[in-house]
Amino acid sequence: MISDTSRKRITLAALISVLSILAGMFAVFLQSQDRLTVVALLLLGFNIVLYGALIWLGVGLYFFHKEETSGIVEMGSTVIIEQETQKENKWKQPLYQSSLFIIVGGSIAIPIQVIIGLIFLDVFTLTNPDLIMNLVSLVPAIFMLAGFIQLKRELDTYAAKKRNIYKGQTSLPIGFLMVIIYAILISIFPIDVLFVETAEGLAIREGYEIVYYIISFLEIGQDVMFVLGFWYLRRAFTILDKVPEEYFERKQQIIEQTQARRQQGGRGSIFGGSRTLGTVLPQTPIKEKPKEDDTEFAEELDAKKMFCVKCGLELEDDAVFCANCGEENPYLKR
Repeated sequence: MISDTSRKRITLAALISVLSILAGMFAVFLQSQDRLTVVALLLLGFNIVLYGALIWLGVGLYFFHKEETSGIVEMGSTVIIEQETQKENKWKQPLYQSSLFIIVGGSIAIPIQVIIGLIFLDVFTLTNPDLIMNLVSLVPAIFMLAGFIQLKRELDTYAAKKRNIYKGQTSLPIGFLMVIIYAILISIFPIDVLFVETAEGLAIREGYEIVYYIISFLEIGQDVMFVLGFWYLRRAFTILDKVPEEYFERKQQIIEQTQARRQQGGRGSIFGGSRTLGTVLPQTPIKEKPKEDDTEFAEELDAKKMFCVKCGLELEDDAVFCANCGEENPYLKR
């Protein structure tokens, strides 16, 4: 059982991560020669906010892990202890590993961002600072990659247990994998290797066009993956444990009915029972009569609360669409 407190920690951290990434993407468009320092410091600030939110996300996942394994559920200022909970070796559990990797990765990344800012402001200098900082930045990215891979595994188990209709997707692992590849490439091919100064200004050095395009794709692609991934993560934990069991049962019934109709529609001969060879007659559409099981199922749904399958908001009895996100109400499809 996930408490409202843990749910808020995780969803708020994911939302702050999305907003900080979007703000950083917008700040890049403000970059110019006279505002270079200001924009660079803004980007560093947004990165610090991002990794701070990731640390908070790891903390939220850790407390969620404790609630799942120890039976201690935090509900505001009240602590509820559930009985008959099974404890397993936490070191082997993907959710515990995910929280630990994310916290460690964020804790390493924040000092790195501060050091990059101090180097940019000439507070202190390093020999070949770009190469050193790029290689050091690989460490938190590797921790984050491992953490979100384990989180995906855990969300997949929730989908199998019907706690969540969404499976753990790969946007966040792909995003941090792009960060790792990006850091390696710009370490091997720094700016002075990729570009050459001409009379018209900087130009891509001949023979390095493909490398430049790959680096540009990775730079944009990682932000896109992060926005999609963190937004999905926020939505997934918002509706976690709020999707009624009847939704899955009804969904399975719809799938089985659709498969049955397809099989019945494909049994006829190509001649369609016609006396004229080669003539195909149109078949009469199959009309299903309402079944008693469906009627009983509908009466059960009417007696229970309904929740939006997208955002988790409780729906009115006759609501066709969700008042919060506009998602169509699947329970009224009979």
